Amino acid sequence: MTVSIACSPDGLWCAARDGAALVVFSLDPVAGPGAGPGGAEVTGLTPAGTPVGSQAAGKGDPDAAHRVVRQSRGELPAPDADVVFLGAPTTMLLWACRQGETTRLALLAPAQLEVVAELVLAGTWAVAAVTGARAALVAPDGRSVTLVRATGRRLIAQLVDPGGVVESIVGMDRNQLAMVMPRKLELWDAVAARPLQRLQFQIPPGPRVVGTAAGHWWISRPGSEQLVLLRLSDGRPFVQALGASVVSVTSHSGCPWLVVVSSRGLLRLSCFAHTMVDLAAPPAAAYALAPAGPAGDEASLLGLASVDEVPWRVPISPSVTGAADAMPTRVSAGGLELRLASTDEAAASGEPGPRPRASTEPTADAKSDGHGAAGYGPQAAANSSDDASGDASDDDAGDDDDDAGDDASDEDAGSEDASDEDAGDDDESDDESDDDDDATTIRR
Repeated sequence: MTVSIACSPDGLWCAARDGAALVVFSLDPVAGPGAGPGGAEVTGLTPAGTPVGSQAAGKGDPDAAHRVVRQSRGELPAPDADVVFLGAPTTMLLWACRQGETTRLALLAPAQLEVVAELVLAGTWAVAAVTGARAALVAPDGRSVTLVRATGRRLIAQLVDPGGVVESIVGMDRNQLAMVMPRKLELWDAVAARPLQRLQFQIPPGPRVVGTAAGHWWISRPGSEQLVLLRLSDGRPFVQALGASVVSVTSHSGCPWLVVVSSRGLLRLSCFAHTMVDLAAPPAAAYALAPAGPAGDEASLLGLASVDEVPWRVPISPSVTGAADAMPTRVSAGGLELRLASTDEAAASGEPGPRPRASTEPTADAKSDGHGAAGYGPQAAANSSDDASGDASDDDAGDDDDDAGDDASDEDAGSEDASDEDAGDDDESDDESDDDDDATTIRR
């Protein structure tokens, strides 16, 4: 049978299934002695793969974040089943077992595997996605979707028509679902069970597998050596070259990292930095990502070989693993491929290595100070002071020129006024001479 593993949205629970066998584990790092009904077995693996033991995990235990607590074990009605977690406000476990021409659903409390509610649907349905307290089930032909909501001690189902053949469904935040169809992508409101808008994302054609991470989609194709990351804020795609064919991808809606099971091993991808590092972990038949829990533990990768064993847990956060996201060593621009020297190579050659830079390019004056960027070191501050003094001197010189220009203008204006007065005097003299001539004529 196929082993599967799933983690809760809050990162505190893990459910493993192998055929009809179902086992639930607690990932709470502050579980005290005897946590769980009847005394839980506390065990697990450290990142190095050595057994932790059966002692309880406490708040002061440095290895507490890597422990796994076996809570309960049960049997499903049929081996053909899906197991998922529903969240908000209470984390519950939902399984869907396909028996003949019907699908039986049950809602359980994860600690004791106590059945809280049951529902039987006509036909065979498969759980495709989860958002909040709702699960989306798809028919075998992909032309029908059933939304199942967990409320208190009831399961309520609603049949919807997607308007096409559904390839996959992606669970989103705020009780929303994204339905991926051959010719369209639609965002649905799971509460109102109706489409909200048509998404204009550019994704690779089918066959394809679509999943979700923190603020991103990832899309992979069978046998491909590339993975497409789609940023949901603006719909911009990023193509990540893996250098190996993709076997499967493990992700979580609340985790900003992906773990790719490739032909050359495990790879950890950062959705925001678009970097990739190799991840060392023991072999497993199934993988799952546990996001950072409320107790302060880091995001981790879970692996399980069989339900008779306890999952191992390996942290994947750079702050824990010590494997920081590496800077790119090659940059392509204008058809040219430039190679950036690493820090070790730069130290050996005596040349300065790559330095962090601001988002804007430095000016020519900033580049001339030998630092390569403005605002770094005391020399840059001195240059800034000199520039400020020079600017002030230029301003004073400009003011003097303006004053001189104004004085000259005033003198010119005065000269013009004097000329006008002289012209007025000449006019008066002409008038007097004209009057004298008139008087002489009359006497004659």
